[in-house]
Amino acid sequence: MRAAACIAFVCALSLHLFNPPTLVSASSLDRRDGIPSAAADAENIVPGKYIIELDSPAAGSKHKRSLTPHQDFYDELARRGISVETGIEFNDPNLFVGLEVSVGNSADLDVILSMQRVVAIRQVLMMAIPPLVKYQPVNGVNDPALPPDTQSTHVMTGVDKLHAQGNFGQGIQIGIIDSGIDYLNPSLGGGIGSNFLVKGGYDFVGDAYTGGNTPVPDDDPMDTHRGAQFSVESRACYGHGTHVAGIIAAQPGNIYNITGVAYKSSIYAYRVLGCTGTAQDPVVVEALLRAYRDGNDVITLSLSSGSGWSTSTTGVVASRIAKKGRVVTASLTNDGQMGAWNTPAPASGDDVIAVGSVENSVLPSINVTLSDGHAPIPYFSLRAFPVSGSLPVYATSTDVTITNDACNPLPANTPNLAGYLVVIRRGGCSVATKFANAAAKGAKYFFLYNDGSALGIISSGGYIAVLIRAEDGVYLVNSFASGANVKVTFSPSTAPGFTEIPGGGLISTYSGMGPTYDLRIKPAVVAPGGNILSTIPRAFGGWGVSSGTSMATPFVAGSAALYLSARGKGDKTARSVKKALQNTAMMVPASTADGAPYVSVAQQGAGLINVYNAIHARTVVSTSELLLNDTAYGNNVQIITLSNPTKKSVTYTVSHTPGLTISTINSATKLPYTSPLPTSSQAASVSILSQKFTVWPGFFNGFILSIQPPAGVDPKTFPIYSGFVTISSSLGETFSIPYLGVAAKMKDMAILDRTAQSFGIQLPALLDSAGKVPKPNQTFSLIGNDYPAILYRRAAGTPSFLADLVMPNTQVPGVTPAAKKRGLFWNWLNGIFGNNNGRITVPSGSFFNVPTVGPVQSFPYKPRHIVASDEGNGYDWVRVTSFLNRTAIPNGTYRLLIRSLKVTGNRNVEEDYDAWLSPVFTIGTPSNSTTTTSTSTPLSTSTSASTSSSTSTPVSSTSSSTVSV
Repeated sequence: MRAAACIAFVCALSLHLFNPPTLVSASSLDRRDGIPSAAADAENIVPGKYIIELDSPAAGSKHKRSLTPHQDFYDELARRGISVETGIEFNDPNLFVGLEVSVGNSADLDVILSMQRVVAIRQVLMMAIPPLVKYQPVNGVNDPALPPDTQSTHVMTGVDKLHAQGNFGQGIQIGIIDSGIDYLNPSLGGGIGSNFLVKGGYDFVGDAYTGGNTPVPDDDPMDTHRGAQFSVESRACYGHGTHVAGIIAAQPGNIYNITGVAYKSSIYAYRVLGCTGTAQDPVVVEALLRAYRDGNDVITLSLSSGSGWSTSTTGVVASRIAKKGRVVTASLTNDGQMGAWNTPAPASGDDVIAVGSVENSVLPSINVTLSDGHAPIPYFSLRAFPVSGSLPVYATSTDVTITNDACNPLPANTPNLAGYLVVIRRGGCSVATKFANAAAKGAKYFFLYNDGSALGIISSGGYIAVLIRAEDGVYLVNSFASGANVKVTFSPSTAPGFTEIPGGGLISTYSGMGPTYDLRIKPAVVAPGGNILSTIPRAFGGWGVSSGTSMATPFVAGSAALYLSARGKGDKTARSVKKALQNTAMMVPASTADGAPYVSVAQQGAGLINVYNAIHARTVVSTSELLLNDTAYGNNVQIITLSNPTKKSVTYTVSHTPGLTISTINSATKLPYTSPLPTSSQAASVSILSQKFTVWPGFFNGFILSIQPPAGVDPKTFPIYSGFVTISSSLGETFSIPYLGVAAKMKDMAILDRTAQSFGIQLPALLDSAGKVPKPNQTFSLIGNDYPAILYRRAAGTPSFLADLVMPNTQVPGVTPAAKKRGLFWNWLNGIFGNNNGRITVPSGSFFNVPTVGPVQSFPYKPRHIVASDEGNGYDWVRVTSFLNRTAIPNGTYRLLIRSLKVTGNRNVEEDYDAWLSPVFTIGTPSNSTTTTSTSTPLSTSTSASTSSSTSTPVSSTSSSTVSV
């Protein structure tokens, strides 16, 4: 049977409605609201669930061909007396063979790992879907009569030129792994099957899937909206997959004259998301393998799960598919404001094209007229303001520089605003607060004028409100202040047009930021993702505007289809897509000002794609990115070759274009910087040998360059330096190669958050299950909710997280044995359970050369935490309720030792762990036979791994006994 627990894969899209939405109720976990309860599960893993990868005949297995890998594995389990609950089986010998299992006794994992068939074990992860950026359904309007293919996003990326040449992605098959597709939308072909745009697909989860129940697959990948369940909370029900599909393949002839990037491609839909926007990790792997098996040339996933590493199952499988000659695109997060080191899976996969977002250059808008003869003013919306006639203007403040307009209740002498168009300046508080304060005085209609923030279609919070440009708001406010009594006239039948906006083509503020912890450049490229008009389910109007990396990702998938359609299908061509898009991408500046510096490669990758240039480039550049590593493992000297396949000699000129250096870690708190990250113009020192040279027809030549970290930057801030090696040719071509390095040693990066910023108490913290600070040496019965727990946050990702119960006088050398068996995660599992046929002894002997009682928790490859108010990835707990194998902890006095391996750290070196030792606590029956009540006693001072712990005498009644489990 399929396992019920799930990993929530992030739909990298945000949702707001012009209609009144159901507001999301989220518990804030910052210090103002106190410490969370340990009963709230904040771990991003599914306890007891794993994906086991098996050896396969195609991989050179020496096992009998008469047995399938799975049957061989099951027989071996039976011989060893091990019982597991099995879920999805994976059986693609060329990509991934394995299965999903639930293991009741964690000690059995060591036995499983000893089996010859087992290659690796990876944990199944869980994560909550993040808040959405923007979404506005449209009821439908008159045809704005736009000429064909003047879409701003197509013009920005060269798609319009390819369409003019007749390239619409013909002959290319694209698989969309998402929430399904409303294929009955006329703009998506109106049906499913061989005669339609959507040729087929599969629903892996079923219409009632919540992410926590058992999937019920079927053959119909319809993007089911489930009617009344639609709300901001039911984030996948609004048609995420349908919007993605329209960006790729919306058909011409619709009322907006919008077409997809590759609208003559063939589409296959693979539904993995239900109305909760969550999916099991194994379900997504299953969809990836099916999409590959169905022959899709391009596979796109606007889904993500917290990672920071390239080792998750989805990242590994997606990367293998890309190596096999299929293009795989995947979205970054919408957490750009949370800083660097935040690459999710599967985008973190080595060969996956990770995609970030830039803003659209235009916004849908509708004009209003003014009674004083001033030029019409546009407001940003696809839906006409529901007012017929004119309204007088009322400004809540006549100060056009005010930073908190209407953030407080309006003055008592404010008139009844029911008959006015109320004009309020953006900023200082939420728009909901502004509108509520004005509504308290009767206001019904609102113009919110911009304060310099990015323009877009705003969430109205149930009010009739739209955003207008700053200069238009200033004009209305000044007219009101002068007593001009200007009236604004609306026409509900007015069709929307498009207004150019400043900031088009710049990086979206929400776009996630890399790199990975192994210093891979992520994103690879960026594409238009802000304020994108595309298809949505018919139930919501058929068309809507959305923003997010979810929108940028299918744009790149469609662009890849154009490339394959022009260059021809095939493994070699498919593997060249990423390089071609990167080499011909356009560098993105930090602003629209003349001479503005370019943003970090950690934010833009190679830059904004230009698929026309990618297809028509003749020179072949040997590489598309330069990974310089950190200062401990510098890779600073590079050799680049240029091949000239033309019939005439070509002269090349090489130069250097620096990007901004960004500081990623606060040197005082050792926590990641959040937006805006500190930047510096101090650039890498680049020396180029052979800056200008000629390559004969059919030959290649190259150049050597040295890229050294910038001087004068503080390594304690872990500065990311980056830029571009730019190449121009006598053919008129321009190429660039992004580079990225860290001007510090990654091993020096602190893993554990040791501040009090998040909850008002020093972390890590020993608490009780209710989130209260216990008394010194408090006794816990481990009955019900009476147990100790460690609240902690990770400031950086770690390859290995360990939590062990130790005696109160323990010394902490922090040495971990080396791995002795193949497999990605064998080392941490074998370290936990030893090599004793699945049995451990406690507490005698030693564990990692540290006298311990037993392991309580262990995870490989954990990401950094981001926001403390996000239960899914803001903090974690170590709950001391039993040993890792679920056996009882003997009565006694203990500490808990937490160790996190540093990035690039050696598991055998004590100093390579960021370690923390808890205050003393006692396990046992309290003297009064009742649960001890927690108090507000201050936390005890923790001891680092390199310092001896308390010398108090152990009081465990079983301190010298041996317990086999």
